[in-house]
Amino acid sequence: MVMYVSFAAVYLDYQGQGIGSEIMNRLMERYAKVARKVLIALDGKEAFYEKSGL
Repeated sequence: MVMYVSFAAVYLDYQGQGIGSEIMNRLMERYAKVARKVLIALDGKEAFYEKSGL
C-alpha cells in the first residue's frame, strides 16, 4: 500500500496554530504501517513535511 500526499494546506489566518501539524500527525499515525509514503510539496515547504516524518 502507498500513502500519497500531494499537499496539505491551511488558510493563512489559521497558520501557526498547529493545525497542519495535527493533520500530518494523524495521517502518519493512521498510515504508520504503509510501506511507501510519497510526497509532492511546493519548493521551500519540504521542512514542514520532514518534521512529520515524510
